[in-house]
Amino acid sequence: MPIKIPQTLVDELVRLNIISTEDVSTFLDLAQKENKDFGQILIEKASISDSDLLGIKSKVYRLPTVDLEGYEFNREVLKEFSEDVVNFYKIAPFEKTGNVLKVAIINPEAIDALEALKFIAEDKNLALEKY
Repeated sequence: MPIKIPQTLVDELVRLNIISTEDVSTFLDLAQKENKDFGQILIEKASISDSDLLGIKSKVYRLPTVDLEGYEFNREVLKEFSEDVVNFYKIAPFEKTGNVLKVAIINPEAIDALEALKFIAEDKNLALEKY
């Protein structure tokens, strides 16, 4: 599956002079060649730190952030989505309170992932909180 460029994020990174417009195509080619997320390539190439990229994504997409490193996932929450859905859409359901399910999403511009989340949540009568 080809890597989709997160255009809103890229525009902001260029605007902030974190990457140049010339860098965009280089990093995109590398992401596709290595089948990695665009942001992951930026971090690996030391263009930006993981925490700085997360902060920019939070601002651009108006979503709160969550640090799931070392997080103890509840098995019941993980059952809300199949492993295939989690891996394919790069999401992480991490908490459920009543009918509210909290889900972390790597690429908030991935319309297909957002639509799948919405469909699955509606089918299970769950409200989503995205991070």
